[in-house]
Amino acid sequence: SSYSSRRSLNSCIRETRLPLFGPKAIATVCNQTKCVVLIVVVSGQNQKSFVFHPEKKTWTSAQEYCRKHHTDLATIENSDDNSKATADIPSGSQAWIGLYRIRWRWVDGSQNSFTNWRSGSPDSAIENCAVVDMKHQWNDVQCTQPFIFICQQGKRHML
Repeated sequence: SSYSSRRSLNSCIRETRLPLFGPKAIATVCNQTKCVVLIVVVSGQNQKSFVFHPEKKTWTSAQEYCRKHHTDLATIENSDDNSKATADIPSGSQAWIGLYRIRWRWVDGSQNSFTNWRSGSPDSAIENCAVVDMKHQWNDVQCTQPFIFICQQGKRHML
């Protein structure tokens, strides 16, 4: 474990590598009022990592946060990404990913062939953003609902 602090933010970061679980790091970010545990999972050849954020935000607020502090909301390109991005979602929870409805495209503009929709989803014309659950299944929901979220670090392809 290593510790570092930034006086201007009154924060500390603790990072722990967990070799038994593959390339994963757990960082605890603390300020004067709260600590947030961030789970970082590195996805193989794509050289991108997924960062799980446990605080709830709307899809737009989550995307703004991810773009400011990371790269963007998570873009899931294959089954391996899907498993790694969703590895730390708590039981019974769903988390925002970077999929939204304009013919269901990712925040990076791509429309890859991999999908993992829950049975019967997408199922509503007014549910225009996607969440993923702990079983790695996607569901369409209204973008204004608050959910925890998964950011992606690295591999930006903005249009």
